[in-house]
Amino acid sequence: MKKLLVLFPLCFLLVDLSAQFTQTIRGVIIDKESEAPLIGANIIILQTDPIIASSTDLDGKFKLEKVAVGRHTLQVSYLGYQQQVLSNIEVVSGKETVLTIKLEEEAFESVEVTVTASKQDKEKALNEMAAVSTRQFAIEEAQRYAGARGDVSRMAANFAGVSGANDSRNDIIIRGNSPLGLLWRFEGVDIPNPNHFGGFGTTGGPVSMLNNNVLSNSDFFTGAFPSEYGNANSGVFDLRMRSGNNEKYEFMVQMGFNGLEAGAEGPLSKKKGYSFLANYRYSTLGLFKLMGIDFGLVGVPQYQDLVFKLDFPKTKAGHFSVFGLGGISSIDMLESTIDKEDIDGGYGSDLYSGTKMAVLGLKHQYLLNNNSYTRFTLAGTVHHEWTKIDQLDVNNENPLRRYQGDFLQAKATARFVYNNKVNSRLTLRFGLTGNYYYSNFTDSVRIDSTQFRSIRSFDGHAGLTQVFAQAKYKLSRKFTILGGAYSQWFALNNSVSIEPRAAIQYHVYPQATISLAYGRHSQLQPFPIYFNQTLLPDFTYVESNKDLDFTYSQHAVLSYDQNIGQDFRIKLEGYFQHINNAPVQPTPSNYSLLNYGTDFGTTGIDSLVNSGLGRNYGVELTVEKFFSKGYYFLFTGSVFQSQYQGSNKKWRNTEFNNNYVINTLGGYEFKLGKNNMLSIDLKLTVAGGRRYTPIDLDASNAAGAIVYVEDETFERQYPIYIKPDLQISWRSNLKKHSQVFTVSLENFINRKNVLEYAYDDINKRVDTNYQLGIFPMAMYRVEF
Repeated sequence: MKKLLVLFPLCFLLVDLSAQFTQTIRGVIIDKESEAPLIGANIIILQTDPIIASSTDLDGKFKLEKVAVGRHTLQVSYLGYQQQVLSNIEVVSGKETVLTIKLEEEAFESVEVTVTASKQDKEKALNEMAAVSTRQFAIEEAQRYAGARGDVSRMAANFAGVSGANDSRNDIIIRGNSPLGLLWRFEGVDIPNPNHFGGFGTTGGPVSMLNNNVLSNSDFFTGAFPSEYGNANSGVFDLRMRSGNNEKYEFMVQMGFNGLEAGAEGPLSKKKGYSFLANYRYSTLGLFKLMGIDFGLVGVPQYQDLVFKLDFPKTKAGHFSVFGLGGISSIDMLESTIDKEDIDGGYGSDLYSGTKMAVLGLKHQYLLNNNSYTRFTLAGTVHHEWTKIDQLDVNNENPLRRYQGDFLQAKATARFVYNNKVNSRLTLRFGLTGNYYYSNFTDSVRIDSTQFRSIRSFDGHAGLTQVFAQAKYKLSRKFTILGGAYSQWFALNNSVSIEPRAAIQYHVYPQATISLAYGRHSQLQPFPIYFNQTLLPDFTYVESNKDLDFTYSQHAVLSYDQNIGQDFRIKLEGYFQHINNAPVQPTPSNYSLLNYGTDFGTTGIDSLVNSGLGRNYGVELTVEKFFSKGYYFLFTGSVFQSQYQGSNKKWRNTEFNNNYVINTLGGYEFKLGKNNMLSIDLKLTVAGGRRYTPIDLDASNAAGAIVYVEDETFERQYPIYIKPDLQISWRSNLKKHSQVFTVSLENFINRKNVLEYAYDDINKRVDTNYQLGIFPMAMYRVEF
């Protein structure tokens, strides 16, 4: 195996060593705030001989041809705008490099004119209304991160304030909040959980449907986010798709851990600039099952997903695009198919489970003039989850249905945004969104040999209206203020929120900024929880959670951000978050919905009230060298406290209070020959163990079922989580195609990180279940 890994890249190195392959860089240059095209902007590739340069046409488009494969630095300039330098733009032979470059207009005239080239602000959000706790999610850089498995959630887990110390799920836990607090936005639409096997009431899962092969740079927020984002209490992942190539057809085939993928893009009309982009994936294990290859697993996860975008950028009525995302996943874990001797004492169970999720949208953007635009989005989403559990007898036979559930929700969304760049100092943005929900939630659990107890039985509709206004004003070269407000109304129970947001930025000098931000935020409860039923003495049911209000949180963030040179950055943030109106039980208990969101099922707790509290506070440090001169590194450290108060009025640790998370990443890229590159990337994660409630073994043995020590709810921690990952990638650029071969080794020291302590009611003991040990993976991709 070692010899194979050495010989594989050498085969490509021997191919056409003397030739220097070339490709095209092209794209569009627009105003950062108005998104109007900039006509006559200049773009030049630095350090080339002869010089390669171009200017934009009437549509803001440019093209740089016969660019050697490898990495290049681009300088972009336009009169009255800040110059920008884009470093380490990768050019490969199998695919054109297409860029959208946004320049910021100078708000103040200089007494002395000095021509300087400022670097691209990779650390800043694409959304110019953001001030703190935000990070641009650069796809090309994030793909380098070892241990990410091509999953955008696992990539984001490397950022400060995010905890992802779970090998089996990709939940994004921000600053000690439940992952429920995260908002997923896709092409401007708030979407359901975009993960395979992602159930209602969760935002994560084992495998993401989101494919980084079709995504563009996006924004990731961890607190005090702008007022255009609502119905979220912890963070926002605002993901954007790139458009397909509108001049030539390009294809991609990839095989790896996540599945077999095929992608295509190209022009629908070269003359009009219309394009398409599509990517399909089928799970690797599911593919092996179709081929009759049996790995001896109790259950084989099967999933497939499709994502596409049709882009019509220049019509008489404006810019139109149609986009879609969909995924299907299922697993049957049938212990009835294995020998009863392999199950302690028999009494196994059969599980049938699956999910479906789909998004379909139409987006229209119209430039009213060079300073303002409108954007209208019409979209529909569907989320479907089903689960059946059968209990087996002592001989592991005769299945008896124990639980059955079927949850379906469809949503129609209409969203309108108006943006006006009043002048170089003031930008205004307003928006209105209407959401119509149709829901059908039905599940029940067996209570004896003949009867089921209904948990939910709802078939109906609800509406959510959202409105926001926000502004950005540059007071001077040193001061910028941002402010706005958000409000939402939930028609099911007439809950209404009004949420002010504000921030101020002080530029100590051009490379250093101090920012202070405040925001009030609110969020709906997971939809199925509103319809949990209480069984009354007369054997009728009442939906006792239907009047639950929003959960509220207030964020305060102080940030210091400094750039050193062209590619080095240090950022320090401190924050405090106060949470109120969290659902808890009406009688004194430790229960709070703030600890919910990382399971595969949906809680059935009824009769909840909005009287719980929570608080999160901490400090985060980011030290980063962006990729340049062949290498990069990223260090993020977070120290925090996350606590909650149930109806018993006692402050306790939340389940997500790890106390600290440290990520250290780095990598080096070697250029071998003119057209080949070898990359080695490393990552080390060290985090405090997850909180848990100890099992009372004596009480559990007496009851024949698990019993916890309630007085120690979330007071104990699993052992420290340590996970080192290694990734080695080889890219070979040939004349008409390029290929990438990657080998990854997660947890290469084979450390046993604890997943959970579980009660074994057959052997009357507490067992330790561990996370992944050493985990090798490989991926091969060809682009042509």
